[in-house]
Amino acid sequence: MALKTELFNEIYAIDTANNAYMIEVALDQYTDIFSEWDPAPFKRRELDPDLQIYLESSADEIPSKYSIEVCFTLPPGIRDQAMEEDVRTGLRNSVDFKLYLFRKEIRLINTRTVRYVIAGLGTLLI
Repeated sequence: MALKTELFNEIYAIDTANNAYMIEVALDQYTDIFSEWDPAPFKRRELDPDLQIYLESSADEIPSKYSIEVCFTLPPGIRDQAMEEDVRTGLRNSVDFKLYLFRKEIRLINTRTVRYVIAGLGTLLI
């Protein structure tokens, strides 16, 4: 177990303030976060597919009992507070929408499962 923890500590930095593993992403510019094919404003854009895959695979590597933080870094002199707030809102909206879709899919699967169980029990009773 200690070896596994040491491995995570080598791969992922720990934010000591939150005691969370950080998934670090280096960007050239803010637009790298979102899909370049999506013409919507940042607040409604989809995440870049490659970034999404990277974040999901990194999150899958870290056991669910640990907190996770995503840390974006930019080259010096690029930081823009207004753009950063728009990007933060866009990220939050994107994640919230994906959670909504997953919850909707889970409800659909649960509803179908209950129907199948009821149909199966009805068939057995007949």
